[in-house]
Amino acid sequence: MSVIPLMVGIGGVLALLLVLTVVALIGLHLGLRAPKILSDETPVEFAPDYQSVVIPSVDDVSMQAWWLAHAHAVHTIIVVHGWGSNRAQMLPFARVFFQAGYNVLLFDARNHGHSERAGHSSMPRFAQDISHALAWLRQYHPLSAQKIALLGHSVGASAAILEAS
Repeated sequence: MSVIPLMVGIGGVLALLLVLTVVALIGLHLGLRAPKILSDETPVEFAPDYQSVVIPSVDDVSMQAWWLAHAHAVHTIIVVHGWGSNRAQMLPFARVFFQAGYNVLLFDARNHGHSERAGHSSMPRFAQDISHALAWLRQYHPLSAQKIALLGHSVGASAAILEAS
């Protein structure tokens, strides 16, 4: 008779361990997920004719972006924010390049800023988003895509290096 309560006890302990593991994994996922920092700031102050555009990424995830164009510029800088950041936080960099005569493309990577949430974020996924931003630029502004530079911050910089390689 003492064997049966021991078996139930072990089963209960195993069930509790399973529940705790699931709760820990959910907590880990939510705790490490990129925060969505939203901003109403735009480049209107230094680029009044900027365009808000939507760039499709993997699985039709929509990335919100700003296209800052100069009439005859063939050089474009794609500015990529870091983990938990957004395109608005990269405006000081965009201002310098735009005022120097470059086209500038800034976008919110998936799960960041005003872009859609989709799965998890990682450096390789940032690189995929950069790849789609490059494809968008080449498709819709081929003359502006003749000379492209990537400028990234933090994980955006790592992703820019990966994509450039």
